[in-house]
Amino acid sequence: MPAALARLFALILACCLLMPAAALADAGKTAADNAKALRQRLVKLIPGQAPDSVQPTPIPGLFQVRYGLKVFYLTGNGRYLIQGQLVDLKDRQNLTDTSLDKARLSLLDTLPASSFIEYRPKGKARYTISVFSDVDCPYCRALHAEVPALNRKGVAVRYLFFPRSGPDTPSYYTAVSAWCAKDRQTAFTRAMEGKAIPKATCANPVKRDFDLGVRFGVEGTPTIVLQNGQVLPGYLPVDKLMQAIKDASAS
Repeated sequence: MPAALARLFALILACCLLMPAAALADAGKTAADNAKALRQRLVKLIPGQAPDSVQPTPIPGLFQVRYGLKVFYLTGNGRYLIQGQLVDLKDRQNLTDTSLDKARLSLLDTLPASSFIEYRPKGKARYTISVFSDVDCPYCRALHAEVPALNRKGVAVRYLFFPRSGPDTPSYYTAVSAWCAKDRQTAFTRAMEGKAIPKATCANPVKRDFDLGVRFGVEGTPTIVLQNGQVLPGYLPVDKLMQAIKDASAS
């Protein structure tokens, strides 16, 4: 968990411990009313840190609270806080993961299409994947070598930069140079082949992508985000990746 999220969660936990047990629960209200009251209470307890979402769960009296990509659960009276996964065993669905998948997609949707280096198939793309990638990562290079095969199968691949060494490092500046090249696709491919590319600077999304990757909890590259928001950590060969892409599309 990123340090900032850990601090936020600790603050939420401390504040919830101070929340009056009877301040929120009201059997005469609907679940939506109680969720609204819980949200208002959290806003007052933690100024400047409004939750992104407070929603009732299928369990009566239990609410899901989401701050960015951090999810936890509170009872309606604010007394009990649960950190963990909520799973529907009947439908075999991880409700926590589903919520996080939607949150990831919402974050990606805030980025303009022009801020990706994208490799598209001829004609209309059937699927789109977003990949956090490091130009110096061997497994990222293995995946990039298979992008033409993915394109032939109707998959558009759009890249976000995640130099694992962090900002102001050689990998970071190579990513900047790829973005600032006259032909971004060619420069990026050359970099992924281990070839030198001309140094260049300009306004670029590398730091923004890196920060977003931290929020996503990226720990290694490539990290692949499917079009339903599901995250695949690490390289997969084309056949296995295509199966995951199709499964995500079907869901």
